[in-house]
Amino acid sequence: MPPTIATTILLALVFTISIRIFPTISASRHTIISYKSDNSRTSRRPIWQRLGVDLLLTVVIGYLYYQIVQQGGLVVLESAADIEKVYDQPLVFMLPPLTILTLTLLMLRLLPLVLRILSGIIQLTNSVGLLIVTRQLERSPQTYYLPLILMISTISLGIYTASFARTIDRYLIEQQFYRTGADYAVRILS
Repeated sequence: MPPTIATTILLALVFTISIRIFPTISASRHTIISYKSDNSRTSRRPIWQRLGVDLLLTVVIGYLYYQIVQQGGLVVLESAADIEKVYDQPLVFMLPPLTILTLTLLMLRLLPLVLRILSGIIQLTNSVGLLIVTRQLERSPQTYYLPLILMISTISLGIYTASFARTIDRYLIEQQFYRTGADYAVRILS
């Protein structure tokens, strides 16, 4: 076996074992009571909120959109032949998914506040079940962060990809119509 493959296997094995052992070590420090107490009401925000990743991404996205407005659009084409240059710009492909991720993280930052307001409104009604559910979501929103990020990102990126594919497809069709000059082309072979 070549040394590069053996090294890769060894690194993958160490990585896999460490991923499995570190959570076990942290879990062994808890008793059942302390674990349930920590999970009932988490006082710590997620690391991306504590580090301000969502706010930093908001500043970056705002700057990128400002640059786009200043240059007159996401892609500035001087002729139809310049359309191939679009594929060389990573900003064209990365800005929409990065915007989706930023808006998702900002929405999750505001989720506890929205749930608190919603809980206060529901408290005025006679709906006990809905009030219990809203209060549970308000008390431990961290439980639902990862599924919400996954669901929102998947749906948004699916919509973006479908829209982008349709745009590229329409461009290719229009390019062929432009080259042909009509709906049908007749070639006479001699």
